[in-house]
Amino acid sequence: MNRDNQNEVTVSGKINWILLGASLLIIGTWLLTWLLLSPWKPEDRGTFGDMFGAANALFSGFALLGVIYAILLQRQELKYQRKELELTRLELKGQKEQLTAQNEIMGIQKFENTFFQLIDLQNKIVERMRYESRHTTYEAGGKQFIYEVYDDVQKGHLPSNKKMNQLTLQRIQKAYSEVYYEQSVQLQPYFRNIENILKLIDRQQIPDDADIYASILRSMLDENELALLAYHSLSEAGNAKLRKLLETYYILQDLPKAKVPKILYNQIVKRHEDETIDLKPLPRIKKF
Repeated sequence: MNRDNQNEVTVSGKINWILLGASLLIIGTWLLTWLLLSPWKPEDRGTFGDMFGAANALFSGFALLGVIYAILLQRQELKYQRKELELTRLELKGQKEQLTAQNEIMGIQKFENTFFQLIDLQNKIVERMRYESRHTTYEAGGKQFIYEVYDDVQKGHLPSNKKMNQLTLQRIQKAYSEVYYEQSVQLQPYFRNIENILKLIDRQQIPDDADIYASILRSMLDENELALLAYHSLSEAGNAKLRKLLETYYILQDLPKAKVPKILYNQIVKRHEDETIDLKPLPRIKKF
């Protein structure tokens, strides 16, 4: 960098000296002409000057050529400058695209870190679950807890299989709520974390890969958990947002039809297949 500055100073100095020398030469020539021709008679000086008319025209032509040449050089320089600006724009565009790609990669990495942390949290929530029956001293933990809650809804609060077809959604909701509020301390974080996982996938706006992450969640849920999710999504403890997310990402697509009452299956699973049943909010009931 210092060497370039020294070269520029040297070139600038040479140009200054050339301009100074040319100016002195012109002034000197003019003074010399005035001194030599001053003793002459005016008519003789006029005749002598006319001898150089053709030379003046020649030098004027050269001057015009010099101006044209300077314009052409300037035009060429502007062309090089435009080319450099275009290359600079292309380079900046490439850097911007690279930065955008890096941001996308960082966004995906951040999303996946959060996603798998929530998946790990879901497993820990299930491991910490403990089922204690009011009627016996029997205890169950983990996935067995989910089964016991599901079994309590199916067998303890719903009628026998012969009367299953006579059930209404309100009766199913009431049966589930009776069990849910007995175990709500453990069930609330379980369902809330599932909803948070689905919200995370939904917010990320990755349509091409969203089903991949949703399938990871689906693979973690056994049929008892799917059945309990179906009950919960239509209960007063659930919400419309959870129902929408379950439908959007087909979380309940592997729910066996025999695991829940027919009317509930049609409302949750079959509705999403043929859109023939309108999902309407159920009336709230009092907590037990």
